[in-house]
Amino acid sequence: MTGFSGLSVRVTGTWVGFSGRKRVLAYNVDSVPAEELPQSVFDLVDARYWGRVAIPADNGSFVDWFTVFRDQHGSSVAEEWINQ
Repeated sequence: MTGFSGLSVRVTGTWVGFSGRKRVLAYNVDSVPAEELPQSVFDLVDARYWGRVAIPADNGSFVDWFTVFRDQHGSSVAEEWINQ
């Protein structure tokens, strides 16, 4: 596959990505100071965010995101993250 960015093409050359999505974290600026915001998705499982973050685990968009997360970070890291 030529003419595509290296980030868009599967290493095996069996498929090419043609679209992408960004995920955002919405928060109440009146309740949460900017310095308390997580720096990465890995921070969201920290005890300081328990009861403060909601993720719709059966939402198709989340399932898509988590599939990529698992692909990028490995199944053991993804399993540890989701089970915290």
